[in-house]
Amino acid sequence: MYLDEHRFEGDFGIRAAINALDDTKLKSLERANLGDALRAVALSPFQRGLTSFGLDDALDLIRKISGRTRDDANASSMTGSRSLRVTGEFGIADLPALAADALDYFSSDDYQQTQFAVLDSVMPVADRELCDDLDELAAATIRDGEERFELGLPIGFDDQAVSYRFRGPGLRGGHPDLLLRHYTQAMGERLPELTAEILRNHRIVAEFEEETKPNAQWPVRSALVGSLIYDNERFAINEGEWYRIEQAFKESIENTFVDLIEHWPAPPEPLRKIYDEDGNGKYEAEADYNARFAATNGFVLLDRALIQVPGVDRSAFESCDVLDIAAKRFLHIKKSSRRSSVLSHFFKQGANSGRHFSMFANAWVSLRELVEERAGAAAAAELDAVRNDDRPWKVEFIIADTPRADGAFNIH
Repeated sequence: MYLDEHRFEGDFGIRAAINALDDTKLKSLERANLGDALRAVALSPFQRGLTSFGLDDALDLIRKISGRTRDDANASSMTGSRSLRVTGEFGIADLPALAADALDYFSSDDYQQTQFAVLDSVMPVADRELCDDLDELAAATIRDGEERFELGLPIGFDDQAVSYRFRGPGLRGGHPDLLLRHYTQAMGERLPELTAEILRNHRIVAEFEEETKPNAQWPVRSALVGSLIYDNERFAINEGEWYRIEQAFKESIENTFVDLIEHWPAPPEPLRKIYDEDGNGKYEAEADYNARFAATNGFVLLDRALIQVPGVDRSAFESCDVLDIAAKRFLHIKKSSRRSSVLSHFFKQGANSGRHFSMFANAWVSLRELVEERAGAAAAAELDAVRNDDRPWKVEFIIADTPRADGAFNIH
């Protein structure tokens, strides 16, 4: 009870374990995923290598690991998380040597010559003192007007808010977008006084279309999304947690993203912003946008309509929000890109739909029936005609968001 939490090495157990364990003789692995915000535990009755646990997602983070140690270790097995647990036949007199070994493992970089080297790409920051320092640096960059951060949505938020406002001394006004510049404008002359404590105390309030649904709120600090350089290392914050990011890894991800972009011949119409007499703004509902977008362009509206693969149990899935039959495009539309877990689910939904149509011919039968039901016999006949031409089908993701001040978009 008298120990200072800020003096703990938050990742001591993990760091020591990955330098002591045999990477081919692991027993269990507990991991979380930045994109899905899900935690999973993989257990094995056998000794396995790291990659056999399916740790091949760039956003997978190891929270706890257990297995047999290398031959030169004093302990026979080890489990590392925040703390370190060792197994073996020891006496009280062996404790000083075990503690010295653990410290050596913690300080070592031997893991970089093993399968554990992949963990350097993204590592959660468990050191509370370092997190406090990073919070203050983030506040300083916001005070100075640097565009290193934006505001995102927290885990558990259903992403159906129509307007946002800020709660704090003197903060007023509603906005259709959740933007950091709206917060700094609301701070006004007090912006130079901004600190990490103020970011924790000020809150974001999300308001919904349904009057019976209560407002949701959370601290501004937990909504920060972005990165900064500290002590020659890059650190990123996402959904309230800091991560140490390997610079080469970050650049590789961003370059891959840029290479995959296909620009529209004509960008889709943006969501409409609706303002009241007091200047408070909100976005139109996503369902209203989808209906108008489909009607304006002569597409088929399939939003929230599930189809079943005949003969396959529990195979219901959403084909897309809007179907462009003539151009052979499955269009998936999302109102906001402000949360990684929402985007991850969004992309997986589109990938899952494409996979079903490539694997099950009967899925097209169900799609045709739905198109005829929603758009009539002529649209169903057009679908029959284009299915057999030489052009490939495309899955497109439309993310409605607000650009940065320079007009550019970015995904952290």
